[in-house]
Amino acid sequence: PLEQTTWAYRKEKIRQQMVPVDLLTLQECNAETIVQDLDFLQPEYAILCHRRARIAMATCWRIERFELVADYHLNRCLITVLKDRGGLFVCLVNCHLSAGRQPKERFQQIVKAMDQVRKLRNRFSLDLIIFSGDFTATSSIFIPP
Repeated sequence: PLEQTTWAYRKEKIRQQMVPVDLLTLQECNAETIVQDLDFLQPEYAILCHRRARIAMATCWRIERFELVADYHLNRCLITVLKDRGGLFVCLVNCHLSAGRQPKERFQQIVKAMDQVRKLRNRFSLDLIIFSGDFTATSSIFIPP
């Protein structure tokens, strides 16, 4: 039904199904309306939206558990470094990679994000690194540690 395609309907469904999580990453957000779109998360969560993307990524974290240490707005990647109340550093890489037949461009976007994470490992004692997002891939590749 047409009603189910509206943001108001979908937002209510998300709100109803939302379970308490510490970290949340979203893709294909509207940077201009993100605060209103995710108002049901506040005041428990902080919301950081990519500054330079038309269709943006948003990273959210539970305020009682984490504080923002640093953020980097790369091409289609939002990198957020958080510190939890116990002193652990968490790095979230939230991606929305280029669509279409652009494997080289997607690869370059990931390489730049990895380069930034390497720099961050030298700056902070990162305890956990999480890659999440819309990788716009037709197949999955597992790279063992």
